Amino acid sequence: MENKNFVNGFQSWMRTYFETVSYITHIDNGNNPIINERYKKEGYEGVYRLAEEITDEFESINKDKNWKIDEHFEEIQLFLLLKFKVK
Repeated sequence: MENKNFVNGFQSWMRTYFETVSYITHIDNGNNPIINERYKKEGYEGVYRLAEEITDEFESINKDKNWKIDEHFEEIQLFLLLKFKVK
C-alpha cells in the first residue's frame, strides 16, 4: 500500500476498505467461492489483497463522487453484493 493514490481521499478509501473487509469476514459469506478460492490459493495474504483490490476498484469507479455517508455505505453494499454474487 506504499505510495497508494487515494482517488477520493484517504477517508473515503478507508470507509470502503472497512466495509469490504466486514463483508468478506461476515459469517454468511464464509462459503463464497470467490473468497474461498483466493484463500486456498494465497492464504490470508491473498484475502487481504482481494479486499484492497475491490476497494481500489470501487473507489476508481466512483471517482469524484460527493455523497453522504449513508449513500456511500449503500453504494458499497450494492457493489459488494454484485461483486461476490455466485453465478
